[in-house]
Amino acid sequence: MVKNIVLQVSRALTAAIALATMIKRRRVPVWGRGLRQIPAENAVTSLAVTNALRVSCPFVYRPENRLERSHSGREYFVRELHFNDSEVPVFGPWLFRPAVRIVQFLSDRIGLVLQNGSLNVYLGYIGMLLIVIFASVFYI
Repeated sequence: MVKNIVLQVSRALTAAIALATMIKRRRVPVWGRGLRQIPAENAVTSLAVTNALRVSCPFVYRPENRLERSHSGREYFVRELHFNDSEVPVFGPWLFRPAVRIVQFLSDRIGLVLQNGSLNVYLGYIGMLLIVIFASVFYI
């Protein structure tokens, strides 16, 4: 009985994906909470995300801070100030770049079928996912 339900759900998903490829795609702007323009307050800088890691895990990022001062006369009067702040690239080349390449490859292959801009299709995906979840909870 469970195999029968799983088979029916997989057939329904296959039919939904095939139907989604035939629906005309529509381009719409990014949704910003119903506002016409997305406010600048919604932006998050990379510093807000990474500063905690930079402060708490310097052994990973291996920061290098250099400060050079040129004085004119007494040391209170700074003529030039050169500041250099850098980290060794650890996560980018070894972790993120391969993961990004894999995700981009998969999204190029799958994304055109699954994401066509139709809200009804997205609601259908959610409905089918709920059916699969409920079937797996109640019948397995």
